[in-house]
Amino acid sequence: MTKRKSHLVILIRYGRLDAFDAIDEIEKVMSKRKHAWFGKYGQPLNKRLEEIVERKNHEVTVFLIRKTKDDEQQSLGYRLHPYSLRSISRKIPEHKSEFPPYYLKHLGHISTWLLVEPYIGPKIELADLITKSSGMPVLNSLRSSMRGHFLCRLREGNQK
Repeated sequence: MTKRKSHLVILIRYGRLDAFDAIDEIEKVMSKRKHAWFGKYGQPLNKRLEEIVERKNHEVTVFLIRKTKDDEQQSLGYRLHPYSLRSISRKIPEHKSEFPPYYLKHLGHISTWLLVEPYIGPKIELADLITKSSGMPVLNSLRSSMRGHFLCRLREGNQK
């Protein structure tokens, strides 16, 4: 009997930059390439998290999330989108066509690159996510912390 991989979620906050929305721009690249590099600004993902991903004993989903304006109809006040994570790097991707062009003006601010592809799996709601470090629901963590990213697990009973 093979052991089933556990499911981890890296939730990354992002904001609009130069009127671009990261999700829209990543989707444009994916429509041509089937994958894309997402550039995470600010504090890099820690090495421990990179090691977890590289070991490949977890299924890892990346959620990009941004607070929405009141007039935008989104889930619990957030715009979010899941992606399957293939790899993490600290180096600028070799092929510029694999990331949104607006990144070119901001390369010095990108600390971590995440190679993502479309997520194919069961629907995951924000309410299903627990922040691993605190054991709190991620919605509480989003409200009480300014962190740019959170490592999460699925709430018990939601492991798919």
